[in-house]
Amino acid sequence: MKRLFIGLVLAAASLSGCSTSSNKVTVCASEIPHAEILNECVKPLMEAKGYKLEVTVLDWTMQNDAVRNNEYDANYL
Repeated sequence: MKRLFIGLVLAAASLSGCSTSSNKVTVCASEIPHAEILNECVKPLMEAKGYKLEVTVLDWTMQNDAVRNNEYDANYL
């Protein structure tokens, strides 16, 4: 399941064309449990693969617009 989620995050980031060329993936997420899952489980796995995951907590009502405006590579509601 963890590998699938990492793949989904990287796929979303590559489709958006934002910062994946620098191996940095930016994701906005709801605080609990989504940001916790990203920071505690996914981030170490992505770092082991050579990617830097930056997670920002945003209210769920703002996340889709933030991704649409290229402020983040992906969101996790």
